[in-house]
Amino acid sequence: MRADGAGEPHDPKASAGKQGTAGGKTAALDWGALIEEGKQRASKGSSNNEYGFYDGWYEKKFAAWLDGAQRAWHVDDGVYFSQQEYEDFELMLDVCRQVGVEPLIVIQPVKGKAYDQTIYTREVREAYYTTIRAICDRMDVEVADFSGYEYDPLFLRDYSHPSAYGSALYSQAIYDFWTR
Repeated sequence: MRADGAGEPHDPKASAGKQGTAGGKTAALDWGALIEEGKQRASKGSSNNEYGFYDGWYEKKFAAWLDGAQRAWHVDDGVYFSQQEYEDFELMLDVCRQVGVEPLIVIQPVKGKAYDQTIYTREVREAYYTTIRAICDRMDVEVADFSGYEYDPLFLRDYSHPSAYGSALYSQAIYDFWTR
């Protein structure tokens, strides 16, 4: 959350040993074990490529995804991201504040090594993350920032969806937010 810092990976040790509820009973969650299991599952699922993509996705879809991204994605007048979408995001955060909802904004990375081959270079993506962080800071909302995992080969199973490892880390951040 905000303690993670800008672009710093979420700290899996932050909630080690915290109590959770399952069916009304209190149970200790071993986040270290859950995260390690996710990491092992992600590693097993991504053994045939340098990116860390799950094997089936890499074999069947990566070449077409990359070709499509390189051919179809374009920048209009040097503007990579819609100002309207940033404004809509800020409006949504304002509505949350007005109705008493405390949101947790999860900054999800993309697969850096793959996106570096598109128009969305590391610098472009960092500008996006910086803008989202600034909006969240201005609106005083909690952030779980996973942008620092862009180059972790096990965090995502494809270009932008969490692997078992990424899912375990997301789950811990959400759990930490709702149980503090």
